[in-house]
Amino acid sequence: MGATRFILALHNHQPVGNFENVFREAFEKCYDPFLKFLEEHPFLTVSLHYSGCLLDWLEAREKQFLRRLKRLIHKNQVEILSGGYYEPILPLIPERDAAGQIRYMNRYLARHFGRDPQGFWLTERVWEPKLPRIAAQAGLKFTAVDDSHFSLAGLAESEIKDFFITEEEGFPLFLFPIPKSLRYAIPFNDPGETIEYLRKRASESDPSSVVTYADDGEKFGLWPGTYQWLYREGWLERFARALEENGSWLKLKTFSQVLEEEKGRPVKKVYLPTASYEEMGEWALSNEKALEFSKLKKELISERVWEEARFFFQGGIFKNFLTRYSEADWMRSKMKWVSAQVAKVRNPKKKKKAERELWQAQCNCPYWHGVFGGLYLHHLRRSTYEHLIRAESLSNSAKPGSFPRLIEEDLNEDSVKEVVIESRPFAFYFLPHRGGVLTELDFRPQLMNVLDTLTRREEAYHREILGKKGGGQSKGKSIHDLAKKVAPEILERAAFDPWERFSLLDYFLPPATTFEDYWKARFQSLVKDPTQIFYSKNWKKNKKGGELILRAEIPLQDGEVEMEKRVQINADKNQFEIFWSLTNRSPKKLDCLWGAEWGFNFFDREKQYQDTRQIKIQDGWSPVNIQITGEEAFDYWQFPIETLSQTEVDFRLIHQGISVFPHWRMNLQPQETFHRHLSFRFSNKP
Repeated sequence: MGATRFILALHNHQPVGNFENVFREAFEKCYDPFLKFLEEHPFLTVSLHYSGCLLDWLEAREKQFLRRLKRLIHKNQVEILSGGYYEPILPLIPERDAAGQIRYMNRYLARHFGRDPQGFWLTERVWEPKLPRIAAQAGLKFTAVDDSHFSLAGLAESEIKDFFITEEEGFPLFLFPIPKSLRYAIPFNDPGETIEYLRKRASESDPSSVVTYADDGEKFGLWPGTYQWLYREGWLERFARALEENGSWLKLKTFSQVLEEEKGRPVKKVYLPTASYEEMGEWALSNEKALEFSKLKKELISERVWEEARFFFQGGIFKNFLTRYSEADWMRSKMKWVSAQVAKVRNPKKKKKAERELWQAQCNCPYWHGVFGGLYLHHLRRSTYEHLIRAESLSNSAKPGSFPRLIEEDLNEDSVKEVVIESRPFAFYFLPHRGGVLTELDFRPQLMNVLDTLTRREEAYHREILGKKGGGQSKGKSIHDLAKKVAPEILERAAFDPWERFSLLDYFLPPATTFEDYWKARFQSLVKDPTQIFYSKNWKKNKKGGELILRAEIPLQDGEVEMEKRVQINADKNQFEIFWSLTNRSPKKLDCLWGAEWGFNFFDREKQYQDTRQIKIQDGWSPVNIQITGEEAFDYWQFPIETLSQTEVDFRLIHQGISVFPHWRMNLQPQETFHRHLSFRFSNKP
């Protein structure tokens, strides 16, 4: 029997903007006990990656941990891995930022640990063929990706072993395949199963094979049930003992040690397609395709042929998340736009600060949604916008007298230009072609996109839980295998929006529509889809500021309305005005409820008021107060925007903000015009 060289690699990460208590729990249950275990078992050799987000937290709060890590690195027990500093999906961000983040991480590791990293952790293993060029130019030689990447390249399962080399434009990169079976076995199954798998690989090797396990470090204490399983019930100790007892043929190595041992020998070449790990491909599918995929997968599993067939099923690609979730696409579009502004900054000190803010906003977590919350976690999106707004402010070259100013730019690359209006306190992002709506409103004094909410979408996994009763969780189970709980009261409150959620979106509803109908999206809209109405635009600047005029002809079920909305923006005030004029162009009387919905990133409950002239929106979390004042009295509906989301252990409603709907009863004769005006005043919370 030959020998097997076994690479153990763990990736440790907490996202930018995550809660302090989550960092602390992860440190105490996972990062610290695992490092202590390595210190107590010096024969264990591992490769470790820590994201810059986590390194920043450790440097601020647990410097002794970094000193301990440095000692293990200098004992050659730990190989430290590089990567994009703030854990971006490298193909998702501009190449200048990808290269900049990797170089920054390289410098950090050299400065703090005295080692120049040779390889890197690829975030979410999202691969695109251009990556070798980016990595090689930063001095990196290797990374690890899933076995499914190689299958999609046309390799048979028996061919996916040891390691490979690829290139792009002559820039080489070594690739180590990660078997899915090991990802699911470690640390959940009995260690003997892993030893038998490695023994089989050794028996097939000639003269020596390489097997790589690389996965999330949070599996080693933070995932549900794993702290008890690994440290109190002894799984990790049994695993280490099994590795040591089989040391005659099983050799623990780092990536760099393997490459050094193989130096001068030819390496099999491969070219990989755009891909990520297998589960990511399923999550990236549209709802209908995800359901079809799940059904087919279950059929193949029942016929016991899935393991042979799975390599022919890719699912979607990571960038599908941008087409599935308009909020993620817009956030990425804003990020790219800010990146272009930062790149133009000439002052070195200011540019350095702006880059750090931008890079933090490129942390991958809020740009997608899978088994973890990701995009659904409002505090991660809020942090992203905070860093984007700060980076934008640092790189803003507008002269003091130029506000308010209008910019027309196709930010989200849909072939139509959006309208950006900047004043000193605000940045408005209008979509005239999507109903004359606002998709983003930045209140710059508090670095906050106050419209950062989320559409209540139906996900493929929702159909699987309707009517499902709570199940338990078991120690030593993968997140993908846990029986997740769903409470009946959660299903009662769950609702799905009929279209994408925007602000300043006009609703025309039957007069009998109730607050409950509106909240639960059970209303019958008189407009087929208000987000598809095209508005013409006209910008007028005056001494006090400027005015954006949006006009459209809106087809109703039985008539037509001519709409004009004028948004008046002052150069310096924390206030703006909106004037509406609606003319009934149909030959019969129009009787309906009309108003413009807003979605604010606030925590609050459902509220109803009648005949009010002023509403104050505030909570105990947001640093901003908003006051809405009308010249004429209005009715007011407000409800919490809650999305039904899966997490690691259960299904829950996640608060995404509040829907605010000031509205009026319109009763218009043919050709009659209806005028209304609202004032929006923002203030910093004392």
